[in-house]
Amino acid sequence: MPFTVLGNVENAVGGEELTFLTNGDDVDVYLKNRKIGTMQENRKDMVKDFLNREEPIKAVLSAYDGLESAKMFLAFYRLPRYTVLIQKSS
Repeated sequence: MPFTVLGNVENAVGGEELTFLTNGDDVDVYLKNRKIGTMQENRKDMVKDFLNREEPIKAVLSAYDGLESAKMFLAFYRLPRYTVLIQKSS
């Protein structure tokens, strides 16, 4: 999954965990609490949906071209429906 690089990721090592924060219409990508980029359009809405529902997203840095593009492995996890129903009833 590509994302646009804004910060310096030269010292980053493949496999390092990435996190996300929403910023208006954008989704910012962080590495060790340092903003390094923004999500591109193709998955931005899905990441925002999962963040809003507080469902887990796992992402790790997988490649960096040395310029302005990097790639990540991205996995989305949804809570089982019965777990959501139990949480709503409590």
